[in-house]
Amino acid sequence: MKDTDWQIINELYKTRNITKAANNLFIAQPTLTKRLQYIEDELGTTLIIRSARGLIFTPEGEYIAKQAQKYLRFWHATQTQLENFRNDRYGTLRIVSAYTFVKYHIGDYLEQFQATHPNVSVVIRTERSDMVERCLLEGKADVAFVRGDYGHDFRRTVILKERAYLVSKKELSFADLTSHPRIDSIWGEYTRTLLDRWWAENFTEVPRTNIILREADTCWQMVKRGLGYTVSFLSEETIKELGVHSIPLSFADGSPIMRNTWFLYPRDTSRPEFVNNFIDIVENKSNTP
Repeated sequence: MKDTDWQIINELYKTRNITKAANNLFIAQPTLTKRLQYIEDELGTTLIIRSARGLIFTPEGEYIAKQAQKYLRFWHATQTQLENFRNDRYGTLRIVSAYTFVKYHIGDYLEQFQATHPNVSVVIRTERSDMVERCLLEGKADVAFVRGDYGHDFRRTVILKERAYLVSKKELSFADLTSHPRIDSIWGEYTRTLLDRWWAENFTEVPRTNIILREADTCWQMVKRGLGYTVSFLSEETIKELGVHSIPLSFADGSPIMRNTWFLYPRDTSRPEFVNNFIDIVENKSNTP
């Protein structure tokens, strides 16, 4: 049966009159009568009996009329939802990001975005920074936040700059580091390259790493307990919140060891408007002093 067939059955059930139903549907009465006969032939049963009092629906007709109401409600709801998608009032924003950025920073952007897009769902996937770019390349996310200089094939904006620090519960000198326990996180390739270069420029021994954790912020908590020191990229605000001792790190040439956090998204523009709105929010915030 066609969509119009369900409409015919529904209108006949409401009006119980072929002439009125035909007028309401803007079709000729003979056309409606012929279509009704086709529906009954297709279903192999009689749906309607004509009488002096109007149309009488058989038990089969009553059942099909109820099904017509359900079908038309379903179809209307489906069309409405599709229209919502077209109007970008509904949908899913997919974000992939480094874990610590999600924990400490992403809420600022989401708060503003969801204030204007309350019906858009947000799905956030956390990955190591060297894996974030791959997720974006494979189409598993709409936008990404990555720590380190990845993502050259995408449009990108620097949204955060952080310096590397030696972090410890009590003050340590560089001379203490080779004999003192070290706590490391599983860094991305870019971060590891920077910190390994710094170590190689200052020491000939390998670090005495005794704890390795997945996330940098877990390392900071272990440092607060006095279980060792760590080297990590932090903001000055985070250092103050942790209440730990810190020494900013530089390379042998005196340049500070810095790491950028980038906001990435594909260069093509074939994306829902709500994704463009989120991009605008992030980029506008990054340009605000």
